[in-house]
Amino acid sequence: MKKKCKKLFIVHAVDTEGPLYESKLETIKRFNEIIKPKKQIKTIKELDLALNGKLFSNKINRKIEKNFHPHLLHYNKNWSELQTMLKKISKKKFRKSFKDSDGKGYKITWHCVDHVNYKKNPRRRSLGYGKIFDYYNNYIQKNKLDDDIQFHFHPMSIFNECNKNGFLFFRNDNIYQILTRRILEKKWFPSAFRAGFHSERQDLHDFLEQYIPFDLSNINKNKKGRYSKNNQIADFRYDWRRATDKWEIYNPDHDDYQSPGNCRRYIGRTLSIMDRTVAIDQKEINKAFERANLGKKTLLSVTNHDFRNMEFEINYFINMLKKSASKYPDVKFYYNTTSEGFRNVLNLNLPKKKRLSIQIKRVSKNKFEILTKTGKVFGPQPFLAMQLKNGRFIHDNLDFDLTNKKKWYYSLSSDSINLKDLKKIGVGASDISGYTCVTVLNL
Repeated sequence: MKKKCKKLFIVHAVDTEGPLYESKLETIKRFNEIIKPKKQIKTIKELDLALNGKLFSNKINRKIEKNFHPHLLHYNKNWSELQTMLKKISKKKFRKSFKDSDGKGYKITWHCVDHVNYKKNPRRRSLGYGKIFDYYNNYIQKNKLDDDIQFHFHPMSIFNECNKNGFLFFRNDNIYQILTRRILEKKWFPSAFRAGFHSERQDLHDFLEQYIPFDLSNINKNKKGRYSKNNQIADFRYDWRRATDKWEIYNPDHDDYQSPGNCRRYIGRTLSIMDRTVAIDQKEINKAFERANLGKKTLLSVTNHDFRNMEFEINYFINMLKKSASKYPDVKFYYNTTSEGFRNVLNLNLPKKKRLSIQIKRVSKNKFEILTKTGKVFGPQPFLAMQLKNGRFIHDNLDFDLTNKKKWYYSLSSDSINLKDLKKIGVGASDISGYTCVTVLNL
């Protein structure tokens, strides 16, 4: 009898948002919103007393400990502090402190966000297109890491406040501006996504279904326990109640991203490291190993933020991995990037000659042809990106070929763009296996 393959693929997908600052007054506001004490605290002295367990009952103190643990209040407030932390976790000794079954070290996928077009920035976020992306791209190359960069996006808040979360994906065209620039300036396009604030709605679901095959945003944990009647408001902002709470990947339904269906993209499950809401624990890691031990290829994923002490959090996670690995010695486990993890679990790996390749060429004075040379584009069309000579970046839809589903066109006209104004035109796309291609034509 053929022995069952027992493989577990471990992914660490970081919501990469750069430094974060929080004043004591902002902490007081958060404290009152989360703890909801009958008598709200108003001063820094009262905050310090509350955090040290000297102001409230034992019941409330337990809630304070969970939500305002000293670790959760320590931020990398600037790039210097963040760099110091990154230096520690890039060392070979740290990465190989607990090797996987192939003898390889720990991998991290940096899902990079762009903080752009905000009017208020009290948390001193690092604003600008590509600023965080460039920092981590250089960090990976400089330290010769096997890490990867993928995509993270926060919809704009209603009043353009950088310290607050939005839930309407298309409140503006930030998403198009960000991806257009990453195609034309970085020659990069994503194959994997992490939702800002873990929050997904139908508009984001529809967008991802067009362009990005791998979505690592399901954070459902303990359906019955977390979503109680008394805790609906907080939890429903990142609502994953209907999604699976098992370590499995699924194709979502067209009208409900949380239910299995016939969409082409894939959604995986992840839990946070040392988070106050959906934290990974020994029980959950054991569940992943148990599933793999049954011969089911399994994706175990964790997430956190780069503005935290990642050295401490990774060590915390690895210590639990060690316990589960010793409990399930027959399970082989492997550190993967986000896209590698999906590919390996879903058996989507392709040889290089079959991966996506796209050509863009000018076929007449005002017409461009986009042709898939090898592979197949995920979704109905590649993502079109253009830059004008005046510096403006533009995204638009392509025209479809009537007979060839691997070919598209874009025509310049008085209704769109004049040729004399166009500086660059390019496309970016992923295939269903998460292999990406970017082609840029300079004019």
